[in-house]
Amino acid sequence: QVQKKYNINRDNLIKKLKNNGIESRPAWYLNHLQLPYINYYSYKIDKAPKLIQESICIPSSADLSDIQIMNITKLLSIKFNSEDIQ
Repeated sequence: QVQKKYNINRDNLIKKLKNNGIESRPAWYLNHLQLPYINYYSYKIDKAPKLIQESICIPSSADLSDIQIMNITKLLSIKFNSEDIQ
């Protein structure tokens, strides 16, 4: 997802966003692999581990201003080169 869309890996995109004042983080770890839930895994989830490695969570608060949303979407609309991490 991230690699295809932005031409950089997930961790570098997170750095790029942070360097531009935007907090982001890797997507949540899969519930069915967390210790409290490991015994409740009842169906096969093939693609989820790969998606987790390639996805990020971006700001999504209801308190975001229109300007903040515009800044986030503007930055995410840019394709980056790996060397472009600032």
